[in-house]
Amino acid sequence: MTSEEVCGQFSDLMGGPARQWYLQLPKKAKTSWTELMEQFRIQYCGKGVAMASRYYHAAQCPDETPLDYLYRLNVAGLRANVPYAKGTTEEKREHVGHFIRTLNSQEADLASRLTLMEVADSVALEKKLR
Repeated sequence: MTSEEVCGQFSDLMGGPARQWYLQLPKKAKTSWTELMEQFRIQYCGKGVAMASRYYHAAQCPDETPLDYLYRLNVAGLRANVPYAKGTTEEKREHVGHFIRTLNSQEADLASRLTLMEVADSVALEKKLR
């Protein structure tokens, strides 16, 4: 069975909102099983914009330690494909800056100290928080 035939049979099994979603897809997604799976993941599994939104709208919770928040932010960054670990020096510093800017107000003193230290990346930041 070709990829196009598989996609066609898949669409025949859909109804309601799922069928409407399928009908609005570009032709490439309707004829390529790989592309169809990718579009499905984006729409229904939180891949893409939703993951990036979680990263860029993250903030430290009141009952969360700064180190626990860093771990959570790192995971959100991985899921959103933010190159904080293997990116450029600027990208690594941007991740640290994002962490500092999103600490809760109870951590204002820590945020000020970290800003003055000019922490280079999340590995160095983790060491400072331990």
